[in-house]
Amino acid sequence: MSITAHGHRGFDLYIALGDSMSTDEYPYRDALARFANAHVHELRENLGPAALLYKNADEIFSDFRHRDLSSICPGIRFANLAKDNQNTVDLLDLIESEGILETTCAKHLDDGEGRILLTLTIGGNDLLAAFLRSIKIKEGQYDLDGAIEELRERFSRIVKAIDDRLDDYLLLVTDLYDPSDKTGRLPPNEELDQDFPVLLFYQFNRYIHENVLDLLDRARIKLAPVHEHFLGHGVSKIGTDQYWYWNTSPIEPGMIGASEIRRVWLETLGL
Repeated sequence: MSITAHGHRGFDLYIALGDSMSTDEYPYRDALARFANAHVHELRENLGPAALLYKNADEIFSDFRHRDLSSICPGIRFANLAKDNQNTVDLLDLIESEGILETTCAKHLDDGEGRILLTLTIGGNDLLAAFLRSIKIKEGQYDLDGAIEELRERFSRIVKAIDDRLDDYLLLVTDLYDPSDKTGRLPPNEELDQDFPVLLFYQFNRYIHENVLDLLDRARIKLAPVHEHFLGHGVSKIGTDQYWYWNTSPIEPGMIGASEIRRVWLETLGL
């Protein structure tokens, strides 16, 4: 096992788990709107937070040059298993039924052995779906509180399932950002035509902060506070260079937002 220039144990494999907070598509679309040049097309799968953590896009984010896992942990492999619209039910199925972690480790690690870094962004799609369902179904016929409690249980199962299947690893659990900047208001968009369910997101973040870290040995889990870092860069900053979301759908990270999620991950790792 190598020791990085920062004095940390190195990683042999980086696995990104979760939803569109970790994927490339929306930061890429945002970059296309910002830069009308052919080079952006070459970065299609390299502009999401996970991709940037693995290997920085030096042409766009020069201040992160050499501040990526590829530079800090030479030879590290990368598997981005995050998917747009993924929820906790989907991810649990991938881990518990399909054995995605074992398959990924066997594919990328010699003899399946090595130190693994994982980032986890999940829960936002569950909350939005539960909220919208509670609006559409007659009052009293949908148990929103029960749905949220089931989400907490599934989130805990995901963390424990990772621990059951991996030995030498570090898990970065990421809390959820608030694109409404505490207001509950977002510009009209095709994905959410109601007020943003701020209370649900804040309650879920409190659960992550107060309960999830106790599920594992503290040497194996860290909290990446994306929520705190992103406050003040949502709806209140639309039209400025301090807006970190994608204009077309302001619940998704834009190009700058992707880099800022990566920044929080790096700082959480002490890199």
